[in-house]
Amino acid sequence: MIPLKLQVRNFMCYRELDSLDFSGIDLARVAGDNGHGKSALLDAIIWALWGKARAKRDDELGTRSYELYSGGESFRVNFAIRIALSKLLARRAGARLQTLVIDEGFGTQDAQGRERLVEAINSTKEDFERILVITHIEELKDAFPVRIDVFKTPQGSQVAIN
Repeated sequence: MIPLKLQVRNFMCYRELDSLDFSGIDLARVAGDNGHGKSALLDAIIWALWGKARAKRDDELGTRSYELYSGGESFRVNFAIRIALSKLLARRAGARLQTLVIDEGFGTQDAQGRERLVEAINSTKEDFERILVITHIEELKDAFPVRIDVFKTPQGSQVAIN
């Protein structure tokens, strides 16, 4: 499914009605300080598309030990596996990949790791209808063509497309 437009009110940190029109966006960075509502925006999209929030538990297969990997390495491995599985499942179903959301992870990377991730995201953008990258890392502000800024006001979180 591809989100086209999202209206949020009284959902997590979004109190006042806020609208987000995704038309014309194929790759965007969702930006804002920690606690301002970036991941809540992802939760709102997931809720709107599937009627449930993200799970905060291990999967059915149990946990995998990452003790030999740094945080950055495990994020890159996880990212690569998710992209590969998405492509495989879409190909088997004869479908096009719709939406990819990357929620943070850049903070675990050094400068070279961040650069590699941006390159990987840009190289896979033709495989997805829409890619949203959620991050608070300021140096990535201009790494993507569209920026969705999330900010906190006394009335709750709000969004703006730049």
